[in-house]
Amino acid sequence: MGTEGRGRALLGHSDRVGTPNVLGSSGDGREFPAGATFERVLVDVPCSAQGTLRKKSKLPTRSKGFMKKITRAQERLLRRAIEVTRPGGVVLYVTCTFGPEENEAVVSRVLADAPVDVEPLDLAVPHAPGVTAWQGEVFDARVAAAARIYPHHLDSGGLFLCRL
Repeated sequence: MGTEGRGRALLGHSDRVGTPNVLGSSGDGREFPAGATFERVLVDVPCSAQGTLRKKSKLPTRSKGFMKKITRAQERLLRRAIEVTRPGGVVLYVTCTFGPEENEAVVSRVLADAPVDVEPLDLAVPHAPGVTAWQGEVFDARVAAAARIYPHHLDSGGLFLCRL
């Protein structure tokens, strides 16, 4: 789940909205024990946090080394989430960043060989579709069904969501 505070917040929200069947765990999701399977998995990966621009008033700058490390971790987390999701289940991949290298590129690499497909999101809030090309790189066309929520959509932070 990440930090203790984020874990408490997630479980608190789950309890508040009446979802008693939520399991929270703390630790490295890439090392989640074999044998456990779930119907639905939320993969809220660590990211460069560009979507927090309004809160922090400054766009975070990240080195190429950081970006390589973080995108590798994001991909491994997404792949592990798929492994622990039962056939027919749902994985929701989420970041709070705008960079396609952390969003559509990660999902595209996974779509190339994982037994999943992108499901369109029916969001009741303003959003933009996933991008299918960026800086000369072309992504799997299915990522267009993902959603990008930009700060101006909801007067909030930014998000990328992709349902697999």
